[in-house]
Amino acid sequence: MSNRITDRAPYGRHITLTCVNHPALEWSTKNIGSIGQRTVFFDLRGVCTDDECDCAARDLRVHPKYESMPVVPE
Repeated sequence: MSNRITDRAPYGRHITLTCVNHPALEWSTKNIGSIGQRTVFFDLRGVCTDDECDCAARDLRVHPKYESMPVVPE
């Protein structure tokens, strides 16, 4: 079992997340554990006033740009 949010980026590298309810917002977090285990996100566009939106962690998604990237071995 992987200890990464996505297998399309190396462990520990910053990845981009979006929210299904706020697709225009983007955050960066390290590719460690799973979404919901980490609570510190970095606002990439400077549009958020909080660390993350008020939506549940289950609404956060890996940015679609990773879908076309190859899987990175552990």
